[in-house]
Amino acid sequence: MVKQYEELGFTDDFMFCKVLTSNPDLCKELLALILKKDVTKIGIPESQRPIEITADGKGVRLDVYIEDEDTVYDIEMQTTVNANLPKRSRYYQGMLDLSILKPGANYLELKSSYIIFICLKDPFGKNAPIYTMRNRCEEYEDVYLDDGATKIFLNAAGVSDSISDELRDFLTYVATGNPNGKLAKAIDFEVAKAKSKQGWRQEYMLLEERYKEKYDEGVAEGVAKGVAETNQHRIEHYFRKGYSLEEAFNFFDDLPADTVKAVWESFKQSQEDNASLTEVSSMLLEERYKEKYDEGVAWGVVKGAAENTRLRIEQLFQNGFSVEDVAKLFVDIPADTIQAVWESFKQSQTINS
Repeated sequence: MVKQYEELGFTDDFMFCKVLTSNPDLCKELLALILKKDVTKIGIPESQRPIEITADGKGVRLDVYIEDEDTVYDIEMQTTVNANLPKRSRYYQGMLDLSILKPGANYLELKSSYIIFICLKDPFGKNAPIYTMRNRCEEYEDVYLDDGATKIFLNAAGVSDSISDELRDFLTYVATGNPNGKLAKAIDFEVAKAKSKQGWRQEYMLLEERYKEKYDEGVAEGVAKGVAETNQHRIEHYFRKGYSLEEAFNFFDDLPADTVKAVWESFKQSQEDNASLTEVSSMLLEERYKEKYDEGVAWGVVKGAAENTRLRIEQLFQNGFSVEDVAKLFVDIPADTIQAVWESFKQSQTINS
């Protein structure tokens, strides 16, 4: 369910990026609070900064990117538990370094970097409010790689007396939306101001509309893919039972003949050389759009496959097949699924009569 613009809070991606990138001083205060050091000067924060090193490689889109003379910062809001978060932080680190260092430049020109994830839930299960990660030697605990790379994970659900009151207030605000403390109140004030900005409201609505378009495209393709995959599995299963191509044409008379023939040829080839079918990889979409697209495809595959299976079973019932006959023909379908379609079919027949 898409949130209305007025319902957005600081942890929502759109509001998070807008509030921080339009308020450099708040960014500076937040960085100083998290890093526990003075941050005297930063560049203008950038929202949703894309980094794409190669045309065919996986790019990244950074929530809030900040750069000064010798340091770069990336602040990410993480509202869900993601097991890939450590690997994601590693990839972000590599992409940051590649974007900073120009071809032929000396490695000494690499700026220090901080990748900061603000998490609503504990990413490491230790109930700590903050996890600071640096590369260290396993044999000698006091030997650090000193490569200038630091990754910090804030846990809004963490409990500890080791952090400052101001940071605790900030994490409480992230977790609950209740502002206490100077920085949390300042951020909440900017969130309230943002909700009155018509330009941002329109931008959010257009962005969500675009997300929905991509999601719907994914659902549509997923449904088609689910139907096609189910048809392929059904036809292959038919051939495995020893039926000929001509018999398949008659049995699957509602499907295009070239579809049945294509599955037959693929089936024969797989029988000869035991080669598995491969799926064609889709091109990389822009990170945010691809997430919505993939969600739609996943749901569409399930929806399309289930609907196609139901129609197939109903068609057999209409042709006079019994529940037992259908169960023997579709051994890979759970008996309770076939029974449920049968009950629905009988009910529809009763209503129609």
